[in-house]
Amino acid sequence: MDFIKILRQHLILCKRLSELLDKLRTDLKESTSGQGLSTTTQAIEPVMLELSKSENAINELLQKSKTQNLQSFIEAQPESVEREVAFKLLKQIAQFQSSIRHKIVNSATLLVNSRSFIEYNMNVMSQTAAPTTYGNPKSESSPRRHIFSANV
Repeated sequence: MDFIKILRQHLILCKRLSELLDKLRTDLKESTSGQGLSTTTQAIEPVMLELSKSENAINELLQKSKTQNLQSFIEAQPESVEREVAFKLLKQIAQFQSSIRHKIVNSATLLVNSRSFIEYNMNVMSQTAAPTTYGNPKSESSPRRHIFSANV
């Protein structure tokens, strides 16, 4: 059946994206210079485009059948081996999508931490005074320099 082919393609793309996100996370953790990140992100882009096309095909299928989601679409199918295969594929896709969401959140956290680390190092290199954590920032009497200030 046509929907099983679409589900299989979607599952393959989810697996590929999951692998690439693992590589991206490894690159973010291990690379201090950012080497490899652009290669990995460039590899992710076509997979995301294909996933988008796959989602569009699924949405078209749902619109034609006038169902709201794949679960109800599969449940509306007559009892058969294809129906059971579709349920298994749908379950695997859901597991990969959950894993992908988790990996994206982790990668975003790593990016934020990397950015904070870079900002800290830039401030140290430019000898910019950082505000105190516990005091009132207005009470400091020393002139402040900012990293991208014209006076630095």
